[in-house]
Amino acid sequence: MVLWSDSCVPGNRSRLMSIALLDFLNMHPEDETISQKFSETGHACIQEMNAALSSIDAAMKKTKLFSPVEMIRMLTSVKRNHIFNVIELQDKDFLNIQLVAQFTSVDKMLFSQVKQLIYSTQQPYSISYKL
Repeated sequence: MVLWSDSCVPGNRSRLMSIALLDFLNMHPEDETISQKFSETGHACIQEMNAALSSIDAAMKKTKLFSPVEMIRMLTSVKRNHIFNVIELQDKDFLNIQLVAQFTSVDKMLFSQVKQLIYSTQQPYSISYKL
């Protein structure tokens, strides 16, 4: 599985995200590998993400949102080449991984310099990376 993320260090390039992805892989070993790639300015994947976000932003300006249900309706009605697949999360879908993350050595990695992180069931407690 390839996961494209923006380059936000606190959000996507962090130990919390890494622990969450390792946990996901542990619960879904059939996926075997997650390759988390970070987008760079000017590359095609960034332009596609920006176009999608622009479409969502335009739809939000035309709609008053007062509940999660209205947000789902708005997202599924956004006109784009690709239809957005909206998945509504339940309470059970949220995990508190803050405590687990405190006991990892992931902080030794300079997340701001990483271009790709690779999580594998072959090495369940390790993260490979490319600079």
